[in-house]
Order: sequence, then structure tokens, then C-alpha cells
Amino acid sequence: MTVVPQLWQEFNPDGLCCRVSPQNERLRTCFDLTALTEKLKTAGCPVPVVTSNDAGRYLCEFIYFTSLRISPWTVFIHVPPIGEPYSVQQLACTVSTIVLALLEQKREMTKSDAGRKRDQSCHDLSQDQGQGQGKSEENRIIAASCSESSSSERC
Repeated sequence: MTVVPQLWQEFNPDGLCCRVSPQNERLRTCFDLTALTEKLKTAGCPVPVVTSNDAGRYLCEFIYFTSLRISPWTVFIHVPPIGEPYSVQQLACTVSTIVLALLEQKREMTKSDAGRKRDQSCHDLSQDQGQGQGKSEENRIIAASCSESSSSERC
């Protein structure tokens, strides 16, 4: 796993790039992406959905890391180029299914006691991360991404 602050230290000629607090080197999403992926496997998405520990190089990892610093209720979705091999309709259907499943998961978390506790801890984490005081525990950077294999037509 590439960690953004390590890259900044490695590729920061003359010290001109902004620094991130070492406490925020590893951030996590509050969504349960494993459960989300399992649910999406049965949802009939035209594009298969998998989880990954790597949002990608350059801007993808930076965007995801920066977004997680703002709010841990964040995911990053890699979408294949249109027509390679999926149509715009297939991609839009899959992304909208992911978004709806995330909203449903967030709603379910706020309904149950365990979910409210997780929601509160994520709220606390969000405030800590936003102030540069994030947790130092081992948090994985995870991205939901669309794989390259084909699936059934739902949309």
C-alpha cells in the first residue's frame, strides 16, 4: 500500500509540497465495503464490483486520501473507460446501484444500536481527521472498483 505522506517525502524537491500530519498516514472508510460488495454481487449489476486496497497511483490515491480526511463516510469508485468493455448505460447503472447501496447501508447503521455506535465513532473520527488529529491505528485505504469481467444485463 502506498501512503500519500511517504510519497510526498520521496518526491518533494526543495520541500515545496504541503505536508500531512503523520497521525493521518492511514485512513479508513466507515462503510463496510466487504458487506457492500457481497450485496452487490446479488444485485444484478452489469459491471462486476470488487474491493481493493489500492485506489491507484497519482490522483486517485490522493483524491481518496484527501476525501477521507474530510469525512470517513467516503468511498472511491474506479470506473472503466466507456466502451472498454461496458457501455455508458451499464456503467451508470452500476454506479447508481453502488450509491443506493451505500445510502441504504448508512441508513441501516443509524437505525441499530451497534450502527449508531459505529456512526458516532465515525463522526468522532471525521472530526479528528478534519483537524489533523486522526487515529494512528492501522486503517486500510480501500476502494470499491469495477472489475474488467462481464456480467448479466440488469439495466
